[in-house]
Amino acid sequence: MTYSKEHLSATLPLPPKAHIIAEEFWENHDNFQKANEVLLNTLAVFTVHSYLQKLGIQTDLEASDSWNHSIQSCMNIADLWVTNMGRLECRPVWPEAQVCPVPIEVRENRIGYVVVQISDSLEEARILGFSQTPLSGNLRINELQSLEYLIELLTPVNLSQWLQNVFDACWHTVETLLNLESNELAVCCRSACSSTWELRVNEPDNSAAGVRRAKLIELRKQSAREQVVLVVKLIPIADSRMNVWVEVYPNKYQTHLPHALELIVLDEEGAVVGEAIARNNRNIQFKFSGEPGERFNVKVALDNVSITEAFLI
Repeated sequence: MTYSKEHLSATLPLPPKAHIIAEEFWENHDNFQKANEVLLNTLAVFTVHSYLQKLGIQTDLEASDSWNHSIQSCMNIADLWVTNMGRLECRPVWPEAQVCPVPIEVRENRIGYVVVQISDSLEEARILGFSQTPLSGNLRINELQSLEYLIELLTPVNLSQWLQNVFDACWHTVETLLNLESNELAVCCRSACSSTWELRVNEPDNSAAGVRRAKLIELRKQSAREQVVLVVKLIPIADSRMNVWVEVYPNKYQTHLPHALELIVLDEEGAVVGEAIARNNRNIQFKFSGEPGERFNVKVALDNVSITEAFLI
């Protein structure tokens, strides 16, 4: 999906509805500091909610922990539940801020972090940028990714389009990103479905032969960056169903995956349907089948850093 520059505009007015909700939450807390914290968090969450709604991305305020009084009381939380994806943390900052602190309680189980600048008058908010990981617990404003990365994250990859040879620019041929000297990918594909493999060799343009693509994934940690390659393979089977293989490989300059790297596949409700952990492995993988219209997410995690990709079969 393509969005115009107008849609990607990041400054929004804070409407009366946002203030009514924020003030109601504010009144629930006797501690003045906590009340102000909740008020700003609420305005930040409402801003991101409004922005995503304009883009047609579904969110659910009531399913967000930040809308729960009990959770507000014990945690500095500003999450927004994004339908079929998970929790997006929306952290407020004042106009003069150069760094956005990320509370320790929200540094995990997030699909990403959006920094929202609240005006001194509380009349408008500006979405400054996005990060998929909290790094050391502080997000530097001048190092945030643009909102295009956020939209890309929240817009699922349409795998059915792959069968029509339609790919996003970030999804490359496997040979581009991986060293295939050992022919591991060829062996894997051949053993997975021999008849389909033969069809791919003899009729490479036939959609029934399936398709595979690879994407470079960067896990940014405080002291280093780990790069791995996510490979997704799609093969049509009977009754319009698809076999899907999700794999993670080291990049072409490494021989093994980072120890304890996790590959997690989640359904559209966020429930884990499969996972694998690297133990000095060359690769890890998970296979499942699905029908057109089904959604799933793939999470690649190392220590407290993770990247999530959304897919639509």
